[in-house]
Amino acid sequence: MRDRCCIRGNVPASLLAVGSPDEVRNYCKKLIEVCAVDGGYIMDASTVISDARLENVQAMFDYVREHGGSEPLTMPDRINKDRFEPAYAQLAAILRRKISEGVYAPGAKIPSESCIGKEYGLSIMTVRQAIGVLTEQGLIDRVQGSGTFVKPFTLTGSRFDLDCVREIFQDRERTRVKMLRISLAKTDAKTAEMLKIPADNKIIVIRRLLLRDNRPAMAHEGRIRYEPGRPVVEAELSLGLFSNLFTGHGCELAKKGELSVIPAVLNDEEAGLLNYPACTPTFRLEYLVYDFHDIPFGWGWFTAAPGVLTLKTTLGLWDGGRKTEDR
Repeated sequence: MRDRCCIRGNVPASLLAVGSPDEVRNYCKKLIEVCAVDGGYIMDASTVISDARLENVQAMFDYVREHGGSEPLTMPDRINKDRFEPAYAQLAAILRRKISEGVYAPGAKIPSESCIGKEYGLSIMTVRQAIGVLTEQGLIDRVQGSGTFVKPFTLTGSRFDLDCVREIFQDRERTRVKMLRISLAKTDAKTAEMLKIPADNKIIVIRRLLLRDNRPAMAHEGRIRYEPGRPVVEAELSLGLFSNLFTGHGCELAKKGELSVIPAVLNDEEAGLLNYPACTPTFRLEYLVYDFHDIPFGWGWFTAAPGVLTLKTTLGLWDGGRKTEDR
């Protein structure tokens, strides 16, 4: 008989996801009971969900070890039906771990649903739910008539998002918008083509500079249809249209849009605004926004100062259970 730590409960998933390491340690302190047992388990580590913060998981494990736990904490290959977490989620976590450890290698066929069900004492429906979770996460593929296989990650499956741009629009303390000029102009051929308007129509041209920590970050040029009284004009002037679209809040004036990241070089005007030599290579974020009649009403671009617009993605199986994690 020897003293060990025995946890009689589970650390809440929400605490692991958004709490602080100190909060996790304090919660573990409440759960731990020092007792003389010769067997059992130290921790039901399947509480470590995909959204858990790594530092919180580490704090949880370290606290148990420091207060009597002497064995490594590993996720058990079993389903605890007394736990609050559904059985299918526990099974998905077990299968995901086996994929991450190479037990099921990329391209390998995983056991059938009936075999998995027998191994873990679960119904076929529960197994299918777990398989569905892993399919949604991009970890496995179901092939009709052949079985279920672990997906190898591929470069063609990578995706990128625009976190760096979203941060600029979200952080009002560090981001400042300087209006340079606004004018009513006759449309040029390219703008007429993009906005689907006659060549003799007028458009509103807006130019402004976005500063980040008082340093030039992006030069913006926008063209919108000239329709007096149209609400979108006011929204565009305040930059509210783009702030909402880039920060995920959406815009009640826009139904859809197209966004392109284009290699570019700074022209003379952009170079002067961004404090870089002309012809410096950079990226340009070009947009085309449509209203609810599927008519394009705004076209323009943000020219980034070199180094401001970066694209990054991760490939393979990372903590969190996804094959690709956009950055």
